[in-house]
Amino acid sequence: MSKEKILVSNDRIFSRGQGCWNCIHSSSAVAYWTDKRKNDLQIAKNLAGESPKGFEHPEVKNILKRVDTLDHTVAAGALIRCTTGVTAKGLPVGDLTAHNYLCSKWSGAQGASLARDGKLDELPEELQDRIDGTPDDLSKLVGKKLIDN
Repeated sequence: MSKEKILVSNDRIFSRGQGCWNCIHSSSAVAYWTDKRKNDLQIAKNLAGESPKGFEHPEVKNILKRVDTLDHTVAAGALIRCTTGVTAKGLPVGDLTAHNYLCSKWSGAQGASLARDGKLDELPEELQDRIDGTPDDLSKLVGKKLIDN
């Protein structure tokens, strides 16, 4: 085995039938981001006009980079607008969240039962032990040389 390859157990891959994409509390991020984007760009423009560094001001550059990143992720459908989702600690997930995020407030949108295949997915915090724990099939490899020198 080469040094560039990393051994990854099949237990580390989780398929989801539930997520923000098929929750009744989610909506497209496009309309929200379009308005927020205009506001962010106006802030950057005003800051650049007031600063001797103009568009080279670090905060202006940061805003423009964030806008560019969000433009691409929203256009790709990777973000969803959510106003009711919560994290494991009960805090709001934010205005935009990953389309495949799953929280305890998930309620199936029309057609969600087809994606779920009749079972409920585990919440991220319920998967934590499986992610941090040592997968059973790796126990067979204990004591074996994994990387050739």
